[in-house]
Amino acid sequence: MLRQYNKRLFKMNENSDKNYHIIPHLQKKLFAHQRGWVRFCLSALFAIFITETFLMVVLFYLPPMPNLAAAMLDALLLVVILFLIFWPQLKKEMVLQNARSAEAQETLRKSEERYRALVESTEDSIYLVDKQYCYIFMNKNHLARLGFSAEEFLGRPYSNFHTEEETRKFEVAVDEVFTTGKSMQQEHWSVRDGRYFLRTLSPARKDDGTVSAVSVISKQITERKVMEEELRKLSLTDELTGLYNRRGFMTLAAQQLKIANRLKRELLLISFDLDDLKAINDTMGHHEGDQALVDAATILLETFRSSDIIARIGGDEFVVLQIKNSENSLLISTDRLQETFVKHNLKSQKPYKLSLSLGIVVYNPEQPISLEQLLADADTKMYEQKKSKHAKIIGTQNMLKPNLHNES
Repeated sequence: MLRQYNKRLFKMNENSDKNYHIIPHLQKKLFAHQRGWVRFCLSALFAIFITETFLMVVLFYLPPMPNLAAAMLDALLLVVILFLIFWPQLKKEMVLQNARSAEAQETLRKSEERYRALVESTEDSIYLVDKQYCYIFMNKNHLARLGFSAEEFLGRPYSNFHTEEETRKFEVAVDEVFTTGKSMQQEHWSVRDGRYFLRTLSPARKDDGTVSAVSVISKQITERKVMEEELRKLSLTDELTGLYNRRGFMTLAAQQLKIANRLKRELLLISFDLDDLKAINDTMGHHEGDQALVDAATILLETFRSSDIIARIGGDEFVVLQIKNSENSLLISTDRLQETFVKHNLKSQKPYKLSLSLGIVVYNPEQPISLEQLLADADTKMYEQKKSKHAKIIGTQNMLKPNLHNES
């Protein structure tokens, strides 16, 4: 069976190189076949003529004999003459047939050797499975990945070497190829070695066209996936502070709102604005202003939980979205935020003190609103605090009380 698969797969690669001389070869073979039939007919007629002539001469000199004996003698002479005429040709054809058979076997052997060399030299994993998901072929690279010898895998199912989840996804893909008869691709993360692979599953067909197995070519794409993840992070991350940018915040916050609606959990959205950033830029330069933003981002990361979504969504604007666990959770967070800012300013040798203005709203899943509206409400609260002479976090206690959205 493997020989048939290998022969077929190899021919797929060879067909494009051989098509240009197939038609002349077939024409030559057809002409030789027709010429052989003409020669056979002429030889048969000649043999019959010689037989009948010889029989007439013999019967002329022999005494009269019954018709049956004459017919038997006629047939015997015909067989002998036909044998003498065609035996050299038959012998030649037998020799040629044996030579053709030996040549075909040698061609097939070389084809299989070339195909196997190609399969074994590639860095990709290549294997065949049947309809019961059992391995019937595996190249050396895949054997090395699994850490088995050829005898250990042959005839054993895919599930023997992979997790239940990996097996389920693989069996669904194999079933689809058997059903549709079409190739398909799927990305696969290997639990065994923590690498990503792109698998191409293709039908292996018998001579009658029915799908008897599925071939799998598994190409490692770990570097590509890592690069894609880095690009994704770049598109969602603020380059200066390392926090999420606006796109990253909107993407993650939208998912968090869906979870909150499903679980009926309230969320807290806190909008921050770094005070006096323009004055820092104007008096000390944009480099110092950038450093102030980085310091503020570091303080937010130290204050809030890793599960909270912290982002810089504008020049001096930051937001935090967190699940509201208790009535005191906000006060605890803001107290810790104030303490962290105080410690930073005491240790800092800068001629300015960092402070934030903030606005807080609560998302109520019983009265849902859009994320954009939630941000707008938090900004409104923050700018109201900023305009007030008590807008600073440092030394200000009134601002620590949340303005609950939709509060009666």
